[in-house]
Amino acid sequence: MAGSPQRADHDVRDPPRARDHQRRRRPCAALVGSGRPGEVAPGRPDPGGPQRFRRIQGAHQPPSGLGAGARTRLAAARPGRRHGGATGDRYPGDRRRPVVSTAHPEVDRPVTVGIVGAHSTGKTTFLAQLASALRRQDVQVATVADLGEQAQHHGLPILHAHTWTSTFWIVTRGISNELGTWPHTEVVLVDRAVPDALGYYRAALAYRDEQADPHLTSQLETLVRNHSRHYDLLLRSELDDTIPLGTAKPRDQDQRFRQLADHHVARVLTDLELPHQLLPSGDREEALKRTVEYVTGRL
Repeated sequence: MAGSPQRADHDVRDPPRARDHQRRRRPCAALVGSGRPGEVAPGRPDPGGPQRFRRIQGAHQPPSGLGAGARTRLAAARPGRRHGGATGDRYPGDRRRPVVSTAHPEVDRPVTVGIVGAHSTGKTTFLAQLASALRRQDVQVATVADLGEQAQHHGLPILHAHTWTSTFWIVTRGISNELGTWPHTEVVLVDRAVPDALGYYRAALAYRDEQADPHLTSQLETLVRNHSRHYDLLLRSELDDTIPLGTAKPRDQDQRFRQLADHHVARVLTDLELPHQLLPSGDREEALKRTVEYVTGRL
């Protein structure tokens, strides 16, 4: 037969390096999260930002003024190249390198901001505002959405009915979705970072007056603690009981469980010693400004 037959990327006859090259260049069609506005498909360029990565230029202080809370860990400084810079090497195609993890120096990843807290405390709204502000500064942003609706679609219980299985699914799926964005963006914004699911599981147990299996709970805690090292900034939204529940989507109306969720999410951050900032419930303009400054300072 004349000529060589065209082969798919996964053809076993392709050399491994060629397959890897093809795989990196092939866009992924699957969206992260539930497909809400502002989410970016892994491998699909953000139209609001450049198709390059920035490498971290130095350690910056986390934003002050977000409220009480532990200070955020800082990634180690590693010299690199900014626009017009004179130091550091480049990836092929003049792509900027992402942040280098302090806990795991071999891990290159985007700047990652996660938010946790009780339902209907403005988490999604704040991240949408943050994404818009960053894109106006020509920053490439991906958003990982809340997985509660997806869990329900799969028949998994949530809120006060949370189980170890549903919590494990949300944590592992959330980690997978976050990792899926890493090669394709400069900044990842995570709506309900993984400590949130563990807090809701504890709240559900307290609500039902049940005890968890210590061994299974320890597995979740280890998984959440280890992955949370990759959050450059972790925010906890403050609960204000005087603010009514939002109506944009179905909400759990049980105020007792909402208060338990707020308490146990905060307790998870303390128990696992996860640095975080408190996001106040009132005017968040100053918090938004400082968060934008922090993120852009890390790029």
